[in-house]
Formats: sequence, C-alpha cells, structure tokens
Amino acid sequence: MSEAGGTYPDRVRWSSAAAAGSIPATWTAAATNEAGDASLSDTAGGLIDAAPLGAGLAIYKARFAYLAEYVRGNQIFAMRRLPIEIGVLAVNCVADFKGRHFLLTESDMVVTDGVTFESVANDRVRRLLFNQLDQANYGACFVAQNRRESEIMCCFPSAGGTHCDLALVWNWAANEWALRDLPNISCMARGVVNDTAAAENWDADAGTWDSDS
Repeated sequence: MSEAGGTYPDRVRWSSAAAAGSIPATWTAAATNEAGDASLSDTAGGLIDAAPLGAGLAIYKARFAYLAEYVRGNQIFAMRRLPIEIGVLAVNCVADFKGRHFLLTESDMVVTDGVTFESVANDRVRRLLFNQLDQANYGACFVAQNRRESEIMCCFPSAGGTHCDLALVWNWAANEWALRDLPNISCMARGVVNDTAAAENWDADAGTWDSDS
C-alpha cells in the first residue's frame, strides 16, 4: 500500500461491504461500515499475492502465508498466520485447483491446503526451472491452470529473456511433467476462443480501426 505518509508493503486493506456486482462505497474505515486494514508485520517481507482458499483468503509473502477469515464484529477480518513457511516467487504465482493452491516458490513447486504442503516437482524439474530462469526477470514468472487437461503451467523467461518463452507443465491427474515452448507471453487466462471471428487477414483488410468489426 502506498498511502499518505509512506509505503506499507505488509499492509492489506479491504473496502466496505457491497452487494454482488456493485462497487464498494468507501475504503475508509468508520463505525458505520466494514472497511479496514491490517499489517502483517510479524514476519519479514512484503505482501506479494492472494487467492481464495476454502472460506478464507490466503495472502502470500515470499516465505510466509496468512489466511484472512471474515469474522464480523469490530475485527471484521481475522488474520491468521498459516503453519507453512512457504510463499510465492512473484505476482500470479499461485493457482487454485481442487480446493488447494499450487505455488511457484523461490525454490520449488508445491501444493498446499493451508495446513500441509507437498512438493510436486522432482530434482530434475527444479534444476531445469531455476538453472534456465533469467534471474533478473524472475518477476515475469506466472502460473496458469488448464482445467480441461488437468494441467498447471509454470511459465518463465529463460536466460536473456524478459517475457515467458518456456513453461513447465504439471499434469495433476497423472503426476507428470512436460516442457513446452511459449511465444514470449506475459499472461494467460481461461476462455473461449472464437476462431471464426477473424474473417479477414491483415493483407486483405481495407478498413480502419474505427470501422472494422
């Protein structure tokens, strides 16, 4: 959080409550709303990312994790440190699957339910990732889920790269790993691709940006 008076890398802030699909009215805490904040300063490092886990929100640092649980009352959210000394390597290095989290950490690829954690990578996979990863651009790493194929992709830039050109792919059903090439991408998302939408190619296009459908 960057606020008046300074920067607070270990602070998490939440807004007032709002109806589904509506914009919260305020982020300023008052006796008449549920807005508030908390500083997770009992461990080293700043907050990196968060994702829903069970009935709470898992909040990750580089080597520590917390669970925010809605408790109402004056506290609104209770912040509980999880009994796992692991975190995430960078933003978007957590993927939710089957009620658990897959995490790309500083040294491993692990699965956690918030209580226990298990490494799902062997030594060969770990060495491949961390030996080929461009150390100056580790912040470009991200993970993405392909639910239909029971896969999670760990995307990373290889040495000399700034965007992700390789992906280590874990199939959780078969517990197997594979390596795939990527076209220097910076993000990935699930969705439906409508291949029939592009009726023209670039050379045949005679319209303008404003007029093209």
